[in-house]
Amino acid sequence: MRACGGVPGRLLAAALLTGMISACELRDVTTAAPVDMVIAEVVLLADQSVQRAFLHRTFGPRGQTVPGARVEVHTEDGRIMRFAATTMAGVCTVPGGPREGTCYVSVDSTAFTVEPGARYRLEIELADGGRMHATTLVPGSFDVLLPTPGPRTCSLPPETLMELRWTRSPGAWVYAVEADFGASLAQALPALNPPIPFRTVGLSVGGADTTLVFPAELGVFDRFDDDAAATLAALQGGLPRGAAAEVVVAAAEPNYVNWVRGGTFNPSGTVRVASVSGDGTGVFGALVRRSFRVVGGGEGTFRSCFR
Repeated sequence: MRACGGVPGRLLAAALLTGMISACELRDVTTAAPVDMVIAEVVLLADQSVQRAFLHRTFGPRGQTVPGARVEVHTEDGRIMRFAATTMAGVCTVPGGPREGTCYVSVDSTAFTVEPGARYRLEIELADGGRMHATTLVPGSFDVLLPTPGPRTCSLPPETLMELRWTRSPGAWVYAVEADFGASLAQALPALNPPIPFRTVGLSVGGADTTLVFPAELGVFDRFDDDAAATLAALQGGLPRGAAAEVVVAAAEPNYVNWVRGGTFNPSGTVRVASVSGDGTGVFGALVRRSFRVVGGGEGTFRSCFR
């Protein structure tokens, strides 16, 4: 072994002891040439009449768009939902996701609606003749038990925690709960200067885990975010008076879960486990969602979340 970059031997030994340099042996390394590949991200939403498919590329001289593809979702009894490319901005993109690509939306919503518990097949034919395919089983239907059923907007006493509860969704691997507070926290907690919009996410891991404390157990992944930390700490005691949240509870099947969180230790970033195969890769997943609105205070205007 020889010192790297002309580092004297005794300094190199000290660096090795402190872990600053893991290895300095010089070796020939062969790297594989990267491959330009089409990535399809198709997540069926059982509560939506229009479905979306986002096709993009890993890289390439043609950019990341994927025009001219034939995208179809098939039922087991032979019905077909067809998709067409759209230029409407923001239809397919999500925060933190790829920006360049081609967005396809279903154009024949009368063909069928996505049903909880049903199985579907994705077929994609690319403009160059390549083919991609996948199947998914939509999670089964479920109901929210708390807040109690009724009008979708309910009142929660200020500074009060509520254990969200729902029934099991057959086939679900994970339940994701997202709360979108919009600008209401900025108005209710002006001294903390929370970001606008303010959103939090919580996970109930496993098909049998059907409870989550609102709002305290949402946002656990953002507690080291300096901009959000103080607001999240304030939410540990409940929803402030005047704040309001649009809450969505989503049951997710294995394809979606593996794509979002693949792997158990990923220091270089998320490792995505694909469910789409053929001349490309990607995800063909499905979500079943239930939504409601919670207002901090609002007594006499909205029903109680507890009855």
